[in-house]
Amino acid sequence: RTAQAAAERAPLATPPEMGSEGGLFSRFYLSFGGGLDFGDDLGGRTVAGNQVNIELDQGYYLAMAFGRSFGQNWRAELELSYRQADYDTAVSGGNRTSGRGQQTVTGLLVNGFFDLKLNLPVTPFVGAGAGIAFIDGDDIAIGNSVALGRDGTEFAYQGIIGIAYDIGERRHVVLDARYFGTGDDDVASPGA
Repeated sequence: RTAQAAAERAPLATPPEMGSEGGLFSRFYLSFGGGLDFGDDLGGRTVAGNQVNIELDQGYYLAMAFGRSFGQNWRAELELSYRQADYDTAVSGGNRTSGRGQQTVTGLLVNGFFDLKLNLPVTPFVGAGAGIAFIDGDDIAIGNSVALGRDGTEFAYQGIIGIAYDIGERRHVVLDARYFGTGDDDVASPGA
């Protein structure tokens, strides 16, 4: 599993508060964001059948989303995200090696959010999403064997909690934390 530290996300247009006075297009928004990714260990077997454990370095996360508000509290978005972390060390059968490779996860998810309106410059929110993840991991040599990197397309999901701070008309700075998971138990992540 991977974990991500919360980081700032500054949408171009505001996710939380979008009134109808601006017409249909006032309800749409675009956001960009990023954060840190703290990957849990990857487990599995080498080609020779030995158990392997691969530790991941701290990585990063980037995302962009296009969304729409549906009334006072609800909104939905389509998110494209990219997560990357380098291998740190790999251990198998008493052999230990420094990692020379990386794992990337590209996600395409549909997210839904509930914004808690407080009539303040801050708006807490919760959300959840589902979609697909494209996983690409490098192979790594350990002793006389090789651990094959994970490659494939998996179901993806995430839970999100955060707060948006109003910095101007239709603009917010967003701080959130999210857990991103996939159908592959070893490839997942809380994020921001």
